[in-house]
Amino acid sequence: MDDQVPLVNYYTKSYSKLFESLSLSHSKEDTMNLFVGGEFQKFGYLEERILRSIGLESNWNIVDVGCGSGRLALRLKGFLEGQYLGTDLVDDVLDYANSIVNRPNFSFHRVEDCTIPSTENFADAIVFFSVFTHLYDEDCFRYLKESKRVSKNNALIVLSFFDFEEPNHWWVFDQALKNPDPNKVPSTFLSKSALRKWCEVLHLEIESIYAGSEAWIPIEKDIGFDDQSNPTGNAEFGQSVAVIRTSS
Repeated sequence: MDDQVPLVNYYTKSYSKLFESLSLSHSKEDTMNLFVGGEFQKFGYLEERILRSIGLESNWNIVDVGCGSGRLALRLKGFLEGQYLGTDLVDDVLDYANSIVNRPNFSFHRVEDCTIPSTENFADAIVFFSVFTHLYDEDCFRYLKESKRVSKNNALIVLSFFDFEEPNHWWVFDQALKNPDPNKVPSTFLSKSALRKWCEVLHLEIESIYAGSEAWIPIEKDIGFDDQSNPTGNAEFGQSVAVIRTSS
């Protein structure tokens, strides 16, 4: 793509610093858990359940942008027969994800710009869990444009985001205000109106938008979280989630 800006100047620098800081004071397993925000197993389960709720089939090809240390990949390894492509910014994190999955149809790649290392007409679903929460608007748009390029017709794009209309997200903004570190991982908010405009320009169709506090994810077991919440039946994701369809 001719409008790409290398990520190394801001995102790669901030995430590399985060990884180094965590690894100095935590075990390898705890570092990999905290790098993706904690609750590795439980959020991996919720991400899998989101995919199943939109019709996940074993022969799908999945692109997992910002795959981190492999929490979704680990949940899919015993089910997915199609191809899985995970991308992220830090080699150590990708190596860990590859080691815990260890499947020939799963591949992990480091990226340095807002591209997906895939051919056109590849993906049945592209997911961005906790990615648009840390990207600036221009890069969110670039990734949506790139998602359309690599998607099959009638594919699905799932993305999570922070939303100022969601009261439970204010603490994220407040925390960012109090952090003076110029190299911090950015916490960014996405408006629904911006998302609608981007999809209009790219000829994508928004199927659903779920608020972060909305219990919409069908689950099959108790999943206790560190905050002592124990959702059953349907669970919230915490971040708001949009489900988008490419052209049919």
